[in-house]
Amino acid sequence: MRKPRQKALFLLVLFLSVLLSVLVSCTADEIVTNPGNDLLFSADTLTFDTLFSTVGSTTAWLKVRNTGNKTIRIASISLQSGGASGFKINLDGETKTSFTDVEIPANDSLFLFVEVNTSMQGSNTPLKVTDVVLFDTDGPRRQIVLEAWSWDAVLWKGKVISADSTLTSNMPIVIYDSLVVAENATLTILPGTKLYFHDKALMKVYGTLSAIGTKDAPIQMRGDRLDYILPDYPYDYSSGQWYYLQLAPTSFNNRLEYVDIHGAYYGIIADSSSLDQPKLKMCNSVIHNMVYTCLWSNSSSMDIGNCQLTNSGSYTVAQIGGSSIYTHCTIANYQSGREGDVPALILVNSITIGTSDLAYPLSAEFRNCIVFGNRTDEVGLGKRDCIAWAASFWNCLLRATSIPLELATVTNCKYGKEVSDANFLKLGSETDKYVYDFRLDSISPARNIGSTSYLGSYPTDRNGISRSIDGKPDAGAYEWVQGQK
Repeated sequence: MRKPRQKALFLLVLFLSVLLSVLVSCTADEIVTNPGNDLLFSADTLTFDTLFSTVGSTTAWLKVRNTGNKTIRIASISLQSGGASGFKINLDGETKTSFTDVEIPANDSLFLFVEVNTSMQGSNTPLKVTDVVLFDTDGPRRQIVLEAWSWDAVLWKGKVISADSTLTSNMPIVIYDSLVVAENATLTILPGTKLYFHDKALMKVYGTLSAIGTKDAPIQMRGDRLDYILPDYPYDYSSGQWYYLQLAPTSFNNRLEYVDIHGAYYGIIADSSSLDQPKLKMCNSVIHNMVYTCLWSNSSSMDIGNCQLTNSGSYTVAQIGGSSIYTHCTIANYQSGREGDVPALILVNSITIGTSDLAYPLSAEFRNCIVFGNRTDEVGLGKRDCIAWAASFWNCLLRATSIPLELATVTNCKYGKEVSDANFLKLGSETDKYVYDFRLDSISPARNIGSTSYLGSYPTDRNGISRSIDGKPDAGAYEWVQGQK
């Protein structure tokens, strides 16, 4: 017979042997190749926003989860098209069209990353591109649908227009780096044309720009991101998507009509020029949502009518000298995070650079306009004596506590402490927090304060509504209409 100590040792060895056998058996059973309902996807479809053909997308992803208590081995994860669609998949930092023997530990997950770069589609309109990610196991085949819209576009990088040229609306034009119109060349842009500017891209005009759109087919200049930052916030709502449109000192007789410029650092920069020739005539246009300024003018001759210039991180309209006339314009700034105590409108007749004071004689006339915003004073006037100065406001709605008579002529205008709200339709409400609509509400103080003297030049508002629909015209770019929403 065994002694008690030997018996105890024997039992311990036997127990450890049985335990090891059980552990080995469990380890062998931990991997399954028919996961059943334990294999879950965070989505069954992965959708990309509209993309320009041949331009790669951002990376999207979804999660593949193992909810069971055993490791799942997936025999194959592959693209149904073999990559011909332009979609690519990535696992563990490796991009391929197929993967084999992919394991997901118990109660764990893996991330499947997807990108797409489509080929040209041969169409002027966006076309849908699809593919499928296939998951093959010993059980039923599982799949995730991939879809995107591919839009053929003209891609230009550092493009120079050296002779008279015309751009059409056949395809969108994507600008990388710059689009330059050479001196003595005229670039004509036809209605409906869309220019999409990549990050830090700009347009500089040394010659002449003629961009004449229509109410139903406006010309657009915007950033090239067509996707979303947040589910309810597209990149197109964000400023700083591209740089600016610049009119160089040699550029004259530029005309913009029904042009929509938004989402840049600056909208239009008008460089110092001779005042003997008109620099810019712009009407029925919108410049909106800039990092700095919508319209920056230095000693230029401009005629601006029926235009909306709104929301910027600094001055919305800044005029340094020069000669300008604004008729039926809405200049307003409600952008959050605006720098310092800067007004929506600034007029000055000199600037200081280093130790030098530079004189810029100024003439600025505002007729039937709105200058407003969320600051107490949105009209800034910087007059230096002994330098020509003439500023006047006729039949305007102004956000200003006071305007000294020595600084400006103010006739038939509404302003002062009692005018605290222009009553625009939408200024980023809780339900539409990123949407701004600068048409007038029925109770707006801008209603019927305009003069009829300018109906010959602007008989309708920016939307084509008669200025005399209810008697006297309203101030600003938009006429109030009963029932508008």
